[in-house]
Amino acid sequence: MNKYTIYIPSRKRYEKNLSLTANELLNDNINFKLVVEPQDKINYKNIFNNKVLVMDKNDMGIAYARNWIKQYSIDHKEAYHWQIDDNIKNFKIRKNNKNIKIEGYKNLKKAEEYVNQYNNIGAAGLKHAMFAWAAKNKIDFNKQVYTCVLFNNKPNIWWRDGLVEDTDYSLQLLTEGYCTLIFNRLIMDKVTTMTIKGGNTEISYEGDRRLIRAQGLQSMWPGIFKLGEQYGRVKVRPSQIWRTFKQRPGDTIIRKTLI
Repeated sequence: MNKYTIYIPSRKRYEKNLSLTANELLNDNINFKLVVEPQDKINYKNIFNNKVLVMDKNDMGIAYARNWIKQYSIDHKEAYHWQIDDNIKNFKIRKNNKNIKIEGYKNLKKAEEYVNQYNNIGAAGLKHAMFAWAAKNKIDFNKQVYTCVLFNNKPNIWWRDGLVEDTDYSLQLLTEGYCTLIFNRLIMDKVTTMTIKGGNTEISYEGDRRLIRAQGLQSMWPGIFKLGEQYGRVKVRPSQIWRTFKQRPGDTIIRKTLI
């Protein structure tokens, strides 16, 4: 089985048919912790019982939840920890140009075994099933990681509120000299953001919140990101900034200043 603790930040998705990641991990007999808000404690515990961890505040957003998880993991002397979003349908492997469903622990274990060989990998993520077909390399280095990620607890880096937090966190790691990487043959299949009820939609995406988060990213990283529109929603356009980071697993950690 996998080595490091899996934490699933979840909000208002305690109904059995909405707890997609938890259900999938239970089906594969994989241990995990659901991290929830006080207002949802009873509802989650009624279904998942001792797998539930309760934060100390409600309605603080996903950056707060991710920081709470990281601090909890550090307090429990863990060198690494997984954060997996609560909307994962299943896990797959890319083989012979096909996405083949497998038990999730196999992907997690392979990722851990690779990361454990080095001390300069800040975060490592699985590939989204939607994009796996186009990936040429087994591993992409120094990209944004999201949704299903193994985090190194050593970097003194934290998620910041009011912006696109996963993009920002990945860039913080890279500028501090750590690598990020995506395993293109190890796949997670998730439902599209905002297509199932619950989660942090009302906090992070409703109304003009998506625009505010995108503008917050622009403000934090001036001149790097441009905004566009897709499907009638604000979207941060792809940036060339990722190509400027050349560090690889095993390299010396050297901080980089973005200009």
